[in-house]
Amino acid sequence: MGIFGGGAKKENDRDVTQYLIDGESVISVHSLMIDYAALTNKRVIFVDRSAASNTLSNTVSIPFSRIDTIELENKALSLTNKLTIISRGKSYDLKFNKDEDVLEFYKKLTEQIVK
Repeated sequence: MGIFGGGAKKENDRDVTQYLIDGESVISVHSLMIDYAALTNKRVIFVDRSAASNTLSNTVSIPFSRIDTIELENKALSLTNKLTIISRGKSYDLKFNKDEDVLEFYKKLTEQIVK
């Protein structure tokens, strides 16, 4: 899956639809350094692909009710591109592309968690 240019965004949008269940819809899809993270009306879905291997990946799906904590990394006076999701004691680091608005993703995810 390519990570540069507008083609990657369309490819990510199409890719996430294969994981949807009945009654589920995509809220937004965001590019990560390696792949993507998507918010649906039920959960967060992201592909955790090893940077060392383009063929080995895990698709992670976390229902909003199972998210214990989200952490947005701050550096001095600005945000970095890293957000951490903690679910049942396991943490997942999502590293967003520089052009992605990580604060927007954080806010949308927080809205879904606190519903």
